[in-house]
Amino acid sequence: GLLYYRARYYDPVLGRFVQPDPLPPVSGGCPPERGTGVPEPGNPQALNRYAYVYNNPLKYNDPGGHCPMCITAAIGAVVGGGIAYGVQVAANISQNGLTVNALTEVNWATVGAGAVAGAVGGATFGVGTAVMGTGLGATVASGAISGAIAGQAARATENVLSGQAVTAGLGDPGDLVRDTAIGGVLTGAGYGLGRLARPVVAEAVEKTAERVVKIPAKQIRFTQRSISPNTRAGVPLDVLTQEIDNGYFRGTLRVVEYNGKLYSLDNRRLAAFKLLDRDVPVTLLDLSDAEILQEFVRKFDTIDDGLSIVVRGTDLIIR
Repeated sequence: GLLYYRARYYDPVLGRFVQPDPLPPVSGGCPPERGTGVPEPGNPQALNRYAYVYNNPLKYNDPGGHCPMCITAAIGAVVGGGIAYGVQVAANISQNGLTVNALTEVNWATVGAGAVAGAVGGATFGVGTAVMGTGLGATVASGAISGAIAGQAARATENVLSGQAVTAGLGDPGDLVRDTAIGGVLTGAGYGLGRLARPVVAEAVEKTAERVVKIPAKQIRFTQRSISPNTRAGVPLDVLTQEIDNGYFRGTLRVVEYNGKLYSLDNRRLAAFKLLDRDVPVTLLDLSDAEILQEFVRKFDTIDDGLSIVVRGTDLIIR
């Protein structure tokens, strides 16, 4: 019943990974690469090495394993800067039409302020939810605090980039109230949407994890009697084989079960894996799906029950 997520195994019954997240190295470790550090010692959620992104995967993504706040800050910076730029471009287009100037004549100080505000907002919101929790009240409070801090950071940044005193306009009560309210309302709305989406996302992730497996190529059969030497994109079979051998292939082959046997709907890819005699990453599909069944019936025309396939225009037979 364990689900494999490439780095660690997950137990859906316990709702926990069954392996700890590796800790980052610390200065003076022996050996240094092992380390004994904790990503954020002041955050109780960071002490649970069997959790993932502070038990809040709907908000955070941590591919490196040690700095989810860095991810939220980076995303916030891109989103904040992009919104500030997009608003100005939209205003230019509405006034003067779509021209080159509409894309370039923007206040870059405002764009920079938006990026900084997004980064600060993303980081402080992550810290807030990690410390106060991820319930509705804690999320709204974290968003309100994050909104106030991000608003002040944006004004200070815009002051610097526009040549004004860094403290000009900071601490204005009206701005603080507005930014606090906006931050709280937006995060509250996001929390509600997240709660609605959580069962759907969890079910989709679980189904995907369960149905993506690796199978030896010799156990999978072809659904066609012949293939062309090139893919539809014009890639020759030998190049496709080389790409798989070099580790460039990141997808899966679509496989169905019919009469107790496994058949591939992606015959050229299967041919390449069979030439390499490699295990094949597959997604198991269900013939009860009307579209899958239609494709299977349309393609199913094999020789020796799919154990081999001919490469048209050559003498090559792949088994």
